[in-house]
Amino acid sequence: MNPKHNSSTDKYTPAPHYKRLSAFIFQLVIYIVPIFIIAYLLGYTFADFIENFALFALGLIIIGMCSSLLGVILYPVYQGNVGHKLFNLKVVDAKTEQSIHSKSHGAFRGFLKVCMVPLIFPVLIIFLNKNRQTLWDKISNTKIVYVRKN
Repeated sequence: MNPKHNSSTDKYTPAPHYKRLSAFIFQLVIYIVPIFIIAYLLGYTFADFIENFALFALGLIIIGMCSSLLGVILYPVYQGNVGHKLFNLKVVDAKTEQSIHSKSHGAFRGFLKVCMVPLIFPVLIIFLNKNRQTLWDKISNTKIVYVRKN
């Protein structure tokens, strides 16, 4: 089988910036909203997270654990997260373009993403390279592709 194609009808192209960012924001909301709902039920506000570094760090750790767990569950099925699936995106090896099905790879990418997102630059780096890779893509040797059905 040709490594660039999942089936005879799928074609891969680098994920467009708007799809990549839309999937990222969608996935981020999926992680953050439940955390804030739980925090609100425990008596915390959004301002508490901004003002209290320990609470912010705890939120990141919980989101990182959730992201890693979802990576373990979703990468073997979707080759990415829910945001990727929704926008017809897929995580592939940066060199071979083989689909990533590994649970450990999903956990690693999920954890890296949460650790790096607060820095903003790792996200914006997609505008600086032709493969539109974030910093966590570069570290995990992956890229996100758009799956076009023919």
